[in-house]
Amino acid sequence: MKARLLFGGMFAMAFFFTGALFSCAADKNTFGADEGPVKIWAHRGSSARHPENTLEAFKAAAKLPIAGIELDIQLTKDGEIVVIHDETVDRTTNGTGAVKDWTLKDLKKLKIKSASKNPFKKSAGERIPTMREVLELLKPYCKKNGLLINIELKNSRVRYEGMEEKILSLVKEYGLEESVVYSTFNQDSLELLKKLDPSVKTGVLNGSEQVCVDFAARAPVDALHPYVGRLDAALDAMQSGLPVRAWGGAESFFPKKFECEIKDLKRLADAGVTDFITNIPEEYIKSPRRQTPVFELNRSFNYESGVMESSEQPVMADFHFYEVNPGDKIICVDKAWLYQAPFYDERVDESYIHTYCYSPEESWATFTKNINDGTWKKSDTVFDRHGWVRLCAKRADGSPIDASMIRGAQFALRLVRTPAARKANPVFDAGIEDTAKKALALKDKDTLTFALLTDSHYVINGGWEDTASNLLAVNKKAPFDALVHLGDFSDGMTSAAITKEYFYSNLSDLRRLGCPLHLVIGNHDANYFRGNPQAFDEKTQSKVFLARPQPYYYVDYADKKLRLLVLFSFDHTQQGQSNRYGFSDEEVEWTRSVLADMPADYKVIVFSHVPLLAKMHYWSEEIRNEAAMVKVLQDFNAGARTDNQAPGLANARSDNQASDLASARSSNQASGAAGQKGRLLAFVHGHIHADWVNSADLSFPIVSIGCAKVEDDQVKKSAGSTTYSRALGDATQDLWDALVVNTRTGRLDFIRFGAGEDRTLGE
Repeated sequence: MKARLLFGGMFAMAFFFTGALFSCAADKNTFGADEGPVKIWAHRGSSARHPENTLEAFKAAAKLPIAGIELDIQLTKDGEIVVIHDETVDRTTNGTGAVKDWTLKDLKKLKIKSASKNPFKKSAGERIPTMREVLELLKPYCKKNGLLINIELKNSRVRYEGMEEKILSLVKEYGLEESVVYSTFNQDSLELLKKLDPSVKTGVLNGSEQVCVDFAARAPVDALHPYVGRLDAALDAMQSGLPVRAWGGAESFFPKKFECEIKDLKRLADAGVTDFITNIPEEYIKSPRRQTPVFELNRSFNYESGVMESSEQPVMADFHFYEVNPGDKIICVDKAWLYQAPFYDERVDESYIHTYCYSPEESWATFTKNINDGTWKKSDTVFDRHGWVRLCAKRADGSPIDASMIRGAQFALRLVRTPAARKANPVFDAGIEDTAKKALALKDKDTLTFALLTDSHYVINGGWEDTASNLLAVNKKAPFDALVHLGDFSDGMTSAAITKEYFYSNLSDLRRLGCPLHLVIGNHDANYFRGNPQAFDEKTQSKVFLARPQPYYYVDYADKKLRLLVLFSFDHTQQGQSNRYGFSDEEVEWTRSVLADMPADYKVIVFSHVPLLAKMHYWSEEIRNEAAMVKVLQDFNAGARTDNQAPGLANARSDNQASDLASARSSNQASGAAGQKGRLLAFVHGHIHADWVNSADLSFPIVSIGCAKVEDDQVKKSAGSTTYSRALGDATQDLWDALVVNTRTGRLDFIRFGAGEDRTLGE
């Protein structure tokens, strides 16, 4: 099921991927390609240990448990397809001149340069291969292991006439159409490939992800291939589902001295990268993940609380909580540095669950008080249990440190972690089976099924991983058409960088569902909570969380004649609590316009973070523009015209909210009949951390969804709502719905996973 996205946009997303330059050696620990967050491809084969684009490099790569091999093709003077990257033979062979000026017979006489400084096999006798030879070699690996081949057409500088027809014909001859993806910097060539055979898989190649995204928005393409250092844009509304195969890095090519930079694949995944094309595939397959600290100057950890704090001492600390398992370790390779590693275990202070209480660092892991003035060390640390660790460093001689020394500390201290699969908790098994069974029983040609959750408030050790796992498990048995998250992805109290990092990590988990994600911005997503100095303005929130230019939008499911309308309901820059919650004049007008322009046979569901009515909102006495928004929605649901501003709308924005709201509730007339009644199926929101179906006040139901976060505070809740008891490690830990929408009858089934009850609206 594909949704048509409107009012979409791109956003700038600059990421800094840290890593250290060091000599790489194979480790005894191994893990397969599917165990990591990003799939690995071999760039020009295994090109740091073997001559690039040779049969030797391809064979070495094909034996690894990787996703695919990337290679480059050009045409000889007599029209044969050969595998070589440069337009000339000078760099990689003992010859000179352009590839296009050599016949295949003469080209085959050239020798590939052998190693001088490279510590691996000194290749001898390798020649420039033909594409036919490469396909002959790789076909068994493609058929048996599912290996893919990325064929890059090197035709952006030299326009090889007929190259597209030739390569398509050759691949078809070998029966490898399903195993090949074509990429090129030449966008005309990509369009020609699709014109010649619309079924072929293509990837747009460019140094900038934004250029890739822009091309994908106007032409058919099956993947984005951006440079890893220019991940400066997200997919349109993060919904396209296109693979993002990033390439490049500080990696040597054979026969240079073998040095490499290990990328943090989790951070790449959080940036939306699905595949990484690298010269050193062996290192990602054979090595544990090496984590580079992100140090801040004059920062340390309080010995009593474990909280990061400012320090006048010559120290530096890393805010991150790094999850570790038995056998993981911290290695100190430069004894000029000392370090401390505060450790946090799985114990949880239950006041975070049962009262209105937020952890100051968004962590529910408990500090073990394992550090003090006497615990600075040079020796390595090996962990014997699961938990989270942080890092603090200083010079062994106590000398001052400055920004120029951060890189040295990062090199000196390295956290080495072996990936460990997270086990599913069996307490959720019955809920998974029950939710999937109910959703499948309701499924027919007129239904859409949405995963629906809100207020996940990500914290370390707070159970999000179980939520993500349960969503995946239900989705596997009863696939979702999309996911709707109603906002508050975190507590909004950390630095802007950490808040983004947590969000992108959660987003990466949700993307694994393989369905569209429709996200709503919550109040905590402003990153303003408790006076946070790094709050996000409206524009930043739109870019970070929605990849859109504005925070409200709609999505159409045209084949089911359903529109999802997403609202923005909190502005932390407004003065006064009652003004912060609610809707701007511009958004009210936009909502009116969107409803007026909606096809007459469509139905609509409105999604918001904050409720529509102040009576359902504990935290303020008023909802800004409540009466105006209610009138727009009421008029629409009554079938009244909304293409011109209805009488009384301006007055509904006045200070007399109570009387205007009453007037708006009873207003069912406008300048003429325009559509059917009852097309607004529900107004669905989060924020109040409770369940509630209010069908009494308006002509459409207002549905509150309890929080996905494990929280059951019973005090700060409005009368009429229901808050269920929750507990970590129990089936009630989780809370979200599988929402089944019957677009013909208008029936909504909220099938509850975890704490709470199922709810049904409509016939």
